[in-house]
Amino acid sequence: MENSNSKKNDKIIETVNYNGKYVDVSTIRTRIISAAIALVALVSVGVIILF
Repeated sequence: MENSNSKKNDKIIETVNYNGKYVDVSTIRTRIISAAIALVALVSVGVIILF
C-alpha cells in the first residue's frame, strides 16, 4: 500500500543539459518567452518611431 501511495506523490521535474548544467525546463521556457516579449516591444517601438 505504501508503495503505490508514494508513487502518486513523486514529482517528475523535466530538465535539460544547458552549458554543462542541468536546468529546469520551465526556466528555459520563461527565458524564451521573456526574450520574445522584449523583441516584440522593441519592434513595436521601432514601428511607432518610423510612422
